[in-house]
Formats: sequence, structure tokens, C-alpha cells
Amino acid sequence: MVYSSKYDMILMYGGVGPAEYTLADLSSTPEVEELSEFWQLGIHDCPSNCSDHGDCYYGFCFCDDGYYGVDCSNTSCPGDYCYYDDDNVQQCSHCSFAGYEHTDADTYASGLEKIPCSDDVTCYSNGICDGFGTCQCAPPFLGEDCAIKDCKDNCSFHGWCSVEFPVSRCMCNPGYYGEICEYQDCLNNCSYPNGVCDPDTGSCACRALMDPYVNTRVFRYWQGEDCSYLTAYAAAPTLRAPPL
Repeated sequence: MVYSSKYDMILMYGGVGPAEYTLADLSSTPEVEELSEFWQLGIHDCPSNCSDHGDCYYGFCFCDDGYYGVDCSNTSCPGDYCYYDDDNVQQCSHCSFAGYEHTDADTYASGLEKIPCSDDVTCYSNGICDGFGTCQCAPPFLGEDCAIKDCKDNCSFHGWCSVEFPVSRCMCNPGYYGEICEYQDCLNNCSYPNGVCDPDTGSCACRALMDPYVNTRVFRYWQGEDCSYLTAYAAAPTLRAPPL
């Protein structure tokens, strides 16, 4: 084996290899023989010539910005952060961001800013890069770098989703409210305190007026869809004794 400084190439002749390349028996060691083969390895040769997206040094591709992989053939995705370690091996965090860590108990929060991934911050990732420049997000995350959490339960089909970092929020249709628009307003709030609203159905449960003289006896009921009017009251006729 010799090294040619003129061509930056390692040249080797001979070597040892199996006499037969077909194994007859897996329990035995095949016979070997000296080979009469010529090998060459250019120390600046890299896979696929780094796909014309990087520089080759001693067999390693150093990719241009926007590309990654052993041969620099993959296109980076939004949020990708790559660097080369001490062994000249490229390390990448794909579809990543910093500034917020999502949990199962996420709720809408305003005023938070997304920070680019770097060595100085803790990075998070909610997706993978497809190698063609697009992030494939894990549900329920979305956005070009998968940094945004989608609204829950499609806002109960009673509103629309405002997509915002880090957690989206539901904008409810008129008559609905709640984190995911799961509650329904009652008409005129049931003319409170005349009635109580059931937010699950949006219907009113009207209250009764008690007799001011016998407070255990119902006097009249509030009525109507919004408990806004009273039932008519008719006093019972007074019985008089016949004249003597």
C-alpha cells in the first residue's frame, strides 16, 4: 500500500479474501487466498461529490447552508439546525425551535416569541424533515416548523381556530364561549335571577316565586324562553256564609 501525494490517493495491490464467495456451510470458516486486485482511494473523494451542495475534505462532506446528509443531498427544512462535531460528523436538529416547551396542559398564552435553535438555548422539535424542505408535523402541531399547537376538538364546531405561537386559540361563534367553544349562552342570560342557564344546552331553568305569607308554597312561576314574564295569577274566590 502506498500513498501518492501528487494525486492525494492511496494505492493498494493484493490483499486477502475468500477463495469462494459462496458459503457452502455456515458452520465452517471458508478458505482464503491472496488476491491480485488493485485498489485506489482518493482521500478527497466523497459520496456523490457532495451532490454539488458542499465541500469535500478527506472523505467528509461539509454541506452548504440549507443542505444536510452524508452527501449533502437533503434540503433543510424550516427550523433545522446543523453543526459538525469533533469527528467531522454532521449533527442536526430538524424542524426545531426554542422559547417554549409544549405540554399536555397547554393553554393559550400571549406575548411569547419563538427563538431560533442554537447551542445557547434548549431546542424542541415536533416533527421531522422530509429531506425536500418540508416539515412533517406530529399531531396536533402545525406550522412550517411544527412549532404551533392546533386548537382542541376543532373548537367544538362552534368557532374557528386562530393559529398563533405557541398555542392556538378558538374564536367562538356568537352565542358560544369557553376554551373550545363548548358552552352555549342562554337568551338574555335567563333574565337572571329569574332563571338559571344550562351552558351545555343553552336552555333556561325558570325559578318559582314563593308565597310571601307561606314561604314553603309556590306563588307563581317565571316563564318564557328567557324566564322574562310571570304566569297569570287568579285568587281563589272567598266563600261567604249565607245570611241567616
